Amino acid sequence: MRVPLGIGFLSCALGISGCVGTPKVNRTNVPASTVHGTGLSGVVNGGQQPIAGASVYLYAANTAGAGGASTSLLTSAGGTTVDGSGNYYVTTNASGVFTITGDYTCPSGNAQVYLYAVGGNPGSGTNSAAGLLAALGSCGSLLTR
Repeated sequence: MRVPLGIGFLSCALGISGCVGTPKVNRTNVPASTVHGTGLSGVVNGGQQPIAGASVYLYAANTAGAGGASTSLLTSAGGTTVDGSGNYYVTTNASGVFTITGDYTCPSGNAQVYLYAVGGNPGSGTNSAAGLLAALGSCGSLLTR
């Protein structure tokens, strides 16, 4: 009887994790005279539901070796907030929408960047353990020319 119960819990966990979505990103051009990069906006969803109040970070992947930390790219400008580790983030609104104004600088044009959204409320209460990731590609593709 324990085996079917364990399989039931496993399938339930997979069903729940299957509802987690990834942040959707739209690139918008921001004047190069005011920012270092291109503005980004998007929606953070869990399944079909928007996740309100999620913290959205912009990182460059570590290239120094296994186990190294990624580099936070956001700065204190543009409506960001700082966490306890000194990393800046933007917060999603009630519709799950976020906007990064372009206040970031790439460490190199080849640096691989990603968005990481953590926490928030998908409509059933705040879930501080929720984490979503979206790869954006090379940082150079995000910069204004």
